[in-house]
Amino acid sequence: MLADSLNQHPSLVCHDEIFHYARHIREKHNPGIPIYEDGTDAEKYLRKKIFNVKNSGFKLIDDQARTTNLWSYLESNRKLVVIHLIRWNALNRYVSGKLAKKTGKWHTNRQGRPKTEETFVFTKTELEAFFRYDDALFHDVETRFRNHRMIRLQYEDLASEYLDTMNNLFCELGVKPFKPEIRMEKITTRKPSEIVENYAELKEAFADTLYGKYFE
Repeated sequence: MLADSLNQHPSLVCHDEIFHYARHIREKHNPGIPIYEDGTDAEKYLRKKIFNVKNSGFKLIDDQARTTNLWSYLESNRKLVVIHLIRWNALNRYVSGKLAKKTGKWHTNRQGRPKTEETFVFTKTELEAFFRYDDALFHDVETRFRNHRMIRLQYEDLASEYLDTMNNLFCELGVKPFKPEIRMEKITTRKPSEIVENYAELKEAFADTLYGKYFE
């Protein structure tokens, strides 16, 4: 949703997952630009195909920076503004990811939300491992780009106060106010307590831990 919202602004260009593992996804999400080819020079691709346009950027998921020189180039390029999208509730993030992988849909448009009845059973061990991974990921991004100008954006704010959050972001980026449309939404409105069969058991197991805050 964030990449699409940024891309709607007339003064901004935001490409979507240009380093996705699947080439057909890179093509589908980024019509009209040359597609990155695995194994080629990522820095050269960014300089000549992406950053050659003013106010241009791209969405990068944590595990997509697999090319040999991508991280080093991004870390050394102090001209970059980093928008760090943070989902505070790691449980919601985990459930959303599992649901998306099972249904094959990561998001939907406002008229096309599918009916999802999938449920899951999780162990405390797997959730704790993910929560630790999520913490480590946050600190990794913060460390990598500690010398950059960074804008931290809460996913929960984007979901609950969309227009105010986007216009605050546009102001931070130095462009004029704009009213983007919400064209992509989550594939379900169900809460984790409705999707995770052993939710109550897990809530109790995490009650006295750092991660108890993720449970309603």
